[in-house]
Amino acid sequence: MANRNNDYREIIAEKFNSKEYAKLFFVHLVEDEGLEIKDALKECIKAMGLANFAKRSGLSIQSVSDFVAGRKNWSSDKVAKHVKEIFKVKVRLGLDVA
Repeated sequence: MANRNNDYREIIAEKFNSKEYAKLFFVHLVEDEGLEIKDALKECIKAMGLANFAKRSGLSIQSVSDFVAGRKNWSSDKVAKHVKEIFKVKVRLGLDVA
């Protein structure tokens, strides 16, 4: 009998090959689910697979794993760079003064 969890993870990871799907998934996590950008990136990395993200970003799997597990904290610049490269979304810092 097939392992449904592995099958499901493979299906989701495969969907991330579509740049549009990856972009919409990331934006949904931030805008609709209210996740912080770093947390949304971590969730996307988990969904697409560490090896897949590492390959696309040029980082080592260990570096990606450390970020996702919270053993390393990436700078805002590094997060913004990878969000732009992988998801084609620009990250901007802004203030709203009341």
